[in-house]
Amino acid sequence: MSDVNRINKIALMGFFSILAGCSFEYPGNAHQSNFTYPRSQLTTDKNVYGEATETTFGFGGGLSITGALKQKAVDEALSSVPGANVLINYHEDVIFTFIPTPIPIYTTKYSVQGVAAKAEVK
Repeated sequence: MSDVNRINKIALMGFFSILAGCSFEYPGNAHQSNFTYPRSQLTTDKNVYGEATETTFGFGGGLSITGALKQKAVDEALSSVPGANVLINYHEDVIFTFIPTPIPIYTTKYSVQGVAAKAEVK
């Protein structure tokens, strides 16, 4: 094999490894999605799931979770149960993906899974 072919193969492997990017997952648990008053009566319903994704481009972006992204995922989960206004005992997953192209691409996927409940102040 000539040196030119070897260099071309190494360059091609490097190019595809750059395009592959990488992902990181951060799981966690949370008590409740919203504030509930101390004398609230909680009526639980069923397990629900919601997710939200945000993609940014460029060098100023980054891998971050915004409050709006979290709220969008919680709202999606609660929308499947009429009257539900709080998510309790839920599990959250965050997946950050970075694709190192000439203009970097950052994607954040935030998902929640927990019990939908209705909180009423008595």
